[in-house]
Amino acid sequence: TAPSTLKNCLITENTAGHLGGGISSSSYARPEIRNCTIAGNMAAGLVNGSGFGGGLHLSYGSYAFVVDSIIWDNLTAPGDPNNTGDQIALFGGGDAPAFSRHAGLDIRHSNIGPPTSLTRTDKGQPIHVDTGSTVLGWDIVNEVWDPATGNISQDPLFTQGLIGQYYLSQFGAGQAAQSPSVDTGTADVEDPNVVLVGYTTSTDDHPDTGFVDMGYHFPILTFFRLVVDVVPVPNPDDPSAVITPGEVDPNVAFVYEEIGNNQIVL
Repeated sequence: TAPSTLKNCLITENTAGHLGGGISSSSYARPEIRNCTIAGNMAAGLVNGSGFGGGLHLSYGSYAFVVDSIIWDNLTAPGDPNNTGDQIALFGGGDAPAFSRHAGLDIRHSNIGPPTSLTRTDKGQPIHVDTGSTVLGWDIVNEVWDPATGNISQDPLFTQGLIGQYYLSQFGAGQAAQSPSVDTGTADVEDPNVVLVGYTTSTDDHPDTGFVDMGYHFPILTFFRLVVDVVPVPNPDDPSAVITPGEVDPNVAFVYEEIGNNQIVL
Protein backbone atom coordinates (compact mmCIF):
# COMPACT_ATOMS: atom_id res chain seq x y z
CA THR A 1 0.00 0.00 0.00
CA ALA A 2 1.36 3.43 -0.97
CA PRO A 3 1.84 5.78 2.00
CA SER A 4 -0.56 8.63 2.64
CA THR A 5 0.64 11.77 4.40
CA LEU A 6 -0.98 13.84 7.13
CA LYS A 7 1.01 17.05 7.50
CA ASN A 8 0.46 19.90 9.94
CA CYS A 9 -2.91 18.63 11.14
CA LEU A 10 -4.61 19.47 14.43
CA ILE A 11 -6.59 16.43 15.56
CA THR A 12 -8.32 17.15 18.86
CA GLU A 13 -11.38 16.41 20.98
CA ASN A 14 -12.69 13.49 18.93
CA THR A 15 -14.28 10.31 20.29
CA ALA A 16 -14.21 6.84 18.77
CA GLY A 17 -16.39 4.04 20.05
CA HIS A 18 -13.63 1.45 19.99
CA LEU A 19 -10.39 2.09 18.08
CA GLY A 20 -8.24 5.21 17.77
CA GLY A 21 -9.85 8.33 19.16
CA GLY A 22 -7.59 10.52 17.02
CA ILE A 23 -6.38 8.26 14.19
CA SER A 24 -7.04 4.58 13.46
CA SER A 25 -5.01 2.82 10.77
CA SER A 26 -5.33 -0.82 9.74
CA SER A 27 -5.30 -3.30 6.85
CA TYR A 28 -1.73 -2.62 5.70
CA ALA A 29 -2.15 1.17 5.53
CA ARG A 30 1.11 3.15 5.62
CA PRO A 31 0.36 6.61 7.05
CA GLU A 32 3.10 9.22 7.35
CA ILE A 33 2.28 11.77 10.04
CA ARG A 34 4.32 15.00 10.15
CA ASN A 35 4.01 17.97 12.49
CA CYS A 36 0.61 16.94 13.80
CA THR A 37 -0.87 17.52 17.23
CA ILE A 38 -3.14 14.70 18.40
CA ALA A 39 -4.56 15.71 21.77
CA GLY A 40 -7.63 15.38 23.94
CA ASN A 41 -9.15 12.49 22.00
CA MET A 42 -10.80 9.36 23.44
CA ALA A 43 -11.40 5.74 22.50
CA ALA A 44 -14.54 5.43 24.60
CA GLY A 45 -14.93 1.66 24.91
CA LEU A 46 -18.43 1.36 23.51
CA VAL A 47 -17.59 -2.07 22.03
CA ASN A 48 -17.11 -4.82 24.64
CA GLY A 49 -16.28 -2.15 27.18
CA SER A 50 -12.78 -1.58 25.79
CA GLY A 51 -11.16 1.28 23.91
CA PHE A 52 -7.80 0.96 22.16
CA GLY A 53 -5.45 3.84 21.41
CA GLY A 54 -6.92 7.12 22.59
CA GLY A 55 -4.61 9.04 20.26
CA LEU A 56 -3.35 6.57 17.64
CA HIS A 57 -4.37 2.98 16.90
CA LEU A 58 -2.53 0.66 14.48
CA SER A 59 -3.49 -2.91 13.63
CA TYR A 60 -3.71 -5.62 10.94
CA GLY A 61 -0.43 -4.98 9.18
CA SER A 62 -0.50 -1.19 9.35
CA TYR A 63 2.87 0.56 9.71
CA ALA A 64 3.09 4.26 10.54
CA PHE A 65 5.91 6.78 10.40
CA VAL A 66 5.41 9.72 12.77
CA VAL A 67 7.79 12.65 13.08
CA ASP A 68 7.89 16.09 14.75
CA SER A 69 4.47 15.52 16.32
CA ILE A 70 2.74 15.74 19.69
CA ILE A 71 0.48 12.94 20.96
CA TRP A 72 -0.67 14.10 24.35
CA ASP A 73 -3.45 13.76 26.90
CA ASN A 74 -5.59 11.27 25.00
CA LEU A 75 -7.67 8.67 26.86
CA THR A 76 -9.09 5.19 26.56
CA ALA A 77 -12.20 3.84 28.26
CA PRO A 78 -12.36 4.79 31.95
CA GLY A 79 -12.11 1.72 34.15
CA ASP A 80 -10.82 -0.56 31.39
CA PRO A 81 -8.74 -3.26 33.16
CA ASN A 82 -6.57 -3.79 30.08
CA ASN A 83 -3.44 -1.81 29.23
CA THR A 84 -4.94 -0.48 26.03
CA GLY A 85 -2.78 2.58 25.47
CA ASP A 86 -4.07 6.03 26.30
CA GLN A 87 -1.81 7.57 23.65
CA ILE A 88 -0.91 4.73 21.24
CA ALA A 89 -2.02 1.12 20.81
CA LEU A 90 -0.64 -1.50 18.39
CA PHE A 91 -2.42 -4.78 17.80
CA GLY A 92 -2.00 -7.83 15.60
CA GLY A 93 0.46 -10.10 17.35
CA GLY A 94 -1.54 -13.22 18.14
CA ASP A 95 -0.99 -16.75 16.83
CA ALA A 96 -4.41 -17.10 15.18
CA PRO A 97 -4.30 -16.27 11.44
CA ALA A 98 -6.88 -13.52 11.84
CA PHE A 99 -4.68 -11.69 14.35
CA SER A 100 -1.16 -12.47 13.13
CA ARG A 101 -0.73 -9.39 10.95
CA HIS A 102 1.63 -7.38 13.12
CA ALA A 103 1.52 -3.59 13.30
CA GLY A 104 4.55 -1.32 13.48
CA LEU A 105 5.43 2.24 14.38
CA ASP A 106 8.52 4.35 13.68
CA ILE A 107 8.12 7.59 15.64
CA ARG A 108 10.84 10.21 15.98
CA HIS A 109 11.35 13.66 17.52
CA SER A 110 7.86 13.63 18.99
CA ASN A 111 6.33 14.26 22.41
CA ILE A 112 4.15 11.40 23.64
CA GLY A 113 2.42 11.22 26.98
CA PRO A 114 1.81 11.85 29.73
CA PRO A 115 3.74 8.88 31.13
CA THR A 116 2.06 6.40 33.44
CA SER A 117 3.02 8.34 36.55
CA LEU A 118 0.89 11.28 35.39
CA THR A 119 -2.15 9.40 34.08
CA ARG A 120 -5.32 8.47 35.92
CA THR A 121 -4.91 5.73 38.52
CA ASP A 122 -7.40 3.45 36.72
CA LYS A 123 -5.34 3.35 33.51
CA GLY A 124 -2.50 1.24 32.27
CA GLN A 125 0.51 2.18 30.18
CA PRO A 126 0.35 5.13 27.75
CA ILE A 127 1.62 2.91 24.89
CA HIS A 128 0.31 -0.63 24.39
CA VAL A 129 2.19 -2.99 22.05
CA ASP A 130 0.88 -6.48 21.33
CA THR A 131 3.42 -9.30 21.18
CA GLY A 132 4.83 -9.35 17.67
CA SER A 133 4.04 -5.71 16.93
CA THR A 134 6.85 -3.16 17.28
CA VAL A 135 7.48 0.44 18.25
CA LEU A 136 11.06 1.29 17.33
CA GLY A 137 13.07 2.64 20.26
CA TRP A 138 10.39 2.08 22.93
CA ASP A 139 11.35 0.15 26.04
CA ILE A 140 8.07 -1.57 26.95
CA VAL A 141 9.24 -2.70 30.40
CA ASN A 142 10.68 0.60 31.62
CA GLU A 143 8.44 2.81 29.49
CA VAL A 144 11.24 5.01 28.22
CA TRP A 145 12.48 6.02 24.78
CA ASP A 146 15.86 5.30 23.30
CA PRO A 147 17.48 8.78 23.23
CA ALA A 148 18.42 8.17 19.59
CA THR A 149 14.73 8.53 18.63
CA GLY A 150 14.63 12.14 19.82
CA ASN A 151 11.29 11.39 21.50
CA ILE A 152 10.31 12.92 24.83
CA SER A 153 7.47 12.54 27.34
CA GLN A 154 7.26 16.03 28.81
CA ASP A 155 4.27 18.34 29.18
CA PRO A 156 4.19 20.36 25.93
CA LEU A 157 2.70 23.31 27.83
CA PHE A 158 -0.14 24.09 25.47
CA THR A 159 -1.44 27.64 25.77
CA GLN A 160 -4.40 29.57 24.42
CA GLY A 161 -3.72 31.73 21.39
CA LEU A 162 -5.65 33.77 18.90
CA ILE A 163 -7.26 30.87 17.04
CA GLY A 164 -6.84 27.90 19.34
CA GLN A 165 -5.61 26.39 22.58
CA TYR A 166 -2.72 24.35 21.19
CA TYR A 167 -0.03 26.99 20.80
CA LEU A 168 3.21 26.25 22.69
CA SER A 169 4.28 28.27 25.71
CA GLN A 170 7.40 30.32 24.93
CA PHE A 171 9.51 32.90 26.75
CA GLY A 172 9.60 35.06 23.64
CA ALA A 173 5.82 35.38 23.63
CA GLY A 174 5.68 36.40 27.29
CA GLN A 175 4.85 33.06 28.89
CA ALA A 176 6.57 32.06 32.12
CA ALA A 177 7.87 28.73 30.78
CA GLN A 178 9.33 27.33 27.57
CA SER A 179 7.67 24.29 26.01
CA PRO A 180 10.05 21.33 25.63
CA SER A 181 8.56 20.87 22.15
CA VAL A 182 10.05 24.15 20.88
CA ASP A 183 13.08 23.84 18.55
CA THR A 184 13.27 20.06 19.07
CA GLY A 185 12.13 18.74 15.69
CA THR A 186 14.20 16.89 13.12
CA ALA A 187 15.19 19.65 10.73
CA ASP A 188 15.00 23.31 9.78
CA VAL A 189 11.59 24.78 8.97
CA GLU A 190 12.84 25.33 5.41
CA ASP A 191 13.81 21.68 4.93
CA PRO A 192 11.94 20.13 1.97
CA ASN A 193 10.40 17.56 4.31
CA VAL A 194 9.16 20.28 6.67
CA VAL A 195 8.38 23.52 4.77
CA LEU A 196 6.60 25.39 7.56
CA VAL A 197 8.03 28.82 6.82
CA GLY A 198 5.45 31.45 7.71
CA TYR A 199 3.67 29.30 10.29
CA THR A 200 3.84 29.54 14.06
CA THR A 201 3.42 27.77 17.39
CA SER A 202 3.78 31.06 19.29
CA THR A 203 0.94 33.20 20.62
CA ASP A 204 2.70 36.34 19.39
CA ASP A 205 2.47 35.05 15.80
CA HIS A 206 6.25 35.11 15.44
CA PRO A 207 7.07 32.59 12.68
CA ASP A 208 8.90 29.40 13.56
CA THR A 209 12.58 29.59 12.58
CA GLY A 210 15.58 27.27 12.87
CA PHE A 211 14.83 23.74 14.00
CA VAL A 212 11.12 23.13 13.62
CA ASP A 213 8.92 22.97 16.70
CA MET A 214 7.04 19.74 17.35
CA GLY A 215 3.34 19.64 16.63
CA TYR A 216 0.81 21.65 14.68
CA HIS A 217 1.73 25.12 13.39
CA PHE A 218 -0.94 27.79 13.12
CA PRO A 219 -1.21 30.16 10.15
CA ILE A 220 0.02 33.66 10.86
CA LEU A 221 -2.85 36.11 10.73
CA THR A 222 -2.75 39.62 9.33
CA PHE A 223 -5.18 42.11 10.88
CA PHE A 224 -6.89 44.97 9.15
CA ARG A 225 -9.31 47.54 10.51
CA LEU A 226 -12.12 48.33 8.13
CA VAL A 227 -13.51 51.86 8.47
CA VAL A 228 -16.75 52.48 6.61
CA ASP A 229 -18.45 55.85 6.15
CA VAL A 230 -22.20 55.52 5.69
CA VAL A 231 -23.51 58.55 3.82
CA PRO A 232 -27.05 59.60 2.91
CA VAL A 233 -28.12 58.36 -0.52
CA PRO A 234 -31.15 59.75 -2.40
CA ASN A 235 -34.09 57.42 -2.68
CA PRO A 236 -34.68 56.92 -6.44
CA ASP A 237 -38.42 56.52 -5.84
CA ASP A 238 -38.66 59.68 -3.80
CA PRO A 239 -35.95 62.29 -4.59
CA SER A 240 -36.97 64.33 -1.54
CA ALA A 241 -36.12 61.42 0.80
CA VAL A 242 -32.74 59.93 1.65
CA ILE A 243 -31.57 56.70 3.19
CA THR A 244 -30.74 57.38 6.82
CA PRO A 245 -27.07 56.85 7.80
CA GLY A 246 -26.55 53.80 9.94
CA GLU A 247 -23.87 51.47 11.29
CA VAL A 248 -21.85 48.67 9.72
CA ASP A 249 -21.22 45.61 11.86
CA PRO A 250 -18.67 44.07 12.08
CA ASN A 251 -16.15 46.83 11.52
CA VAL A 252 -13.16 44.64 12.37
CA ALA A 253 -12.12 41.55 10.42
CA PHE A 254 -9.12 39.27 10.05
CA VAL A 255 -7.98 37.28 7.04
CA TYR A 256 -5.30 34.72 6.33
CA GLU A 257 -2.19 36.29 4.89
CA GLU A 258 -2.21 33.77 2.05
CA ILE A 259 -5.34 35.33 0.51
CA GLY A 260 -3.14 38.07 -0.95
CA ASN A 261 -3.87 41.59 -2.19
CA ASN A 262 -4.91 42.61 1.34
CA GLN A 263 -8.46 41.75 0.34
CA ILE A 264 -11.09 41.62 3.05
CA VAL A 265 -14.41 39.90 2.47
CA LEU A 266 -17.09 40.37 5.11
